Amino acid sequence: MNNNIYKSSSDIHIAAGLDSPVDPIAAQQSCEIDAARDREWFRENPGQQERIRKPSIREIMALALPPGTEVKVRRGPHGSQIREFI
Repeated sequence: MNNNIYKSSSDIHIAAGLDSPVDPIAAQQSCEIDAARDREWFRENPGQQERIRKPSIREIMALALPPGTEVKVRRGPHGSQIREFI
């Protein structure tokens, strides 16, 4: 299993299990934009530990996700997040 690490201004993102994303630019944008939107959602919903949502266009492009994919975002310790694509 190969890990790819992407950095945004305030975060480090690790894509576990990927040799490389299909679209590295979309992956970087997702790290910046989608992660920030998930953090905002958790701030607005402080009692929630996870959310399920549709993937963003950036996530679809970055990972070549098939139709019907859902994203499960879990809150981790110290403000961390884990995104799973189901």
